[in-house]
Amino acid sequence: MTPIVVVDTSVHVSSEVFSKPGSPARETISRGFARHFVSALSPALLQEIARKLAEEGISEAEVAVYLQNVVASGMAFPDDDGANVACRDPNDLFVVALAHTAKAACIVTQDADLLDPETLPAGLQPPQFLARLRELRGEAPGQRFP
Repeated sequence: MTPIVVVDTSVHVSSEVFSKPGSPARETISRGFARHFVSALSPALLQEIARKLAEEGISEAEVAVYLQNVVASGMAFPDDDGANVACRDPNDLFVVALAHTAKAACIVTQDADLLDPETLPAGLQPPQFLARLRELRGEAPGQRFP
């Protein structure tokens, strides 16, 4: 079964702005586009990704193309106000709420607040997530995705 995962904005921005080809953040996004996992999406998450990419100087046209790829390879869920979830940073409540709504296996993130052990489902950094995904898919440890 293909896992449902929430990929936090921090990973999207890292992949597109700061990462080199083959980096864990870029590989996470590439594997999502290849449907190695189902990326849970909500309007709030897509808006935040667009805003953060624009703040980093990515053109409006490039952001639109990126979001089209994200949407095409993901699964849409409605926004949730986060009233029934807990998170150290109130600004991240929508991410945790999305993970609960989608029944996500984990949140892939580089945000320390979402990596807090009290946050459920678990927050995993891209290298940890990729190791688990490779294991789930029966791939060799450390095997890179093109």
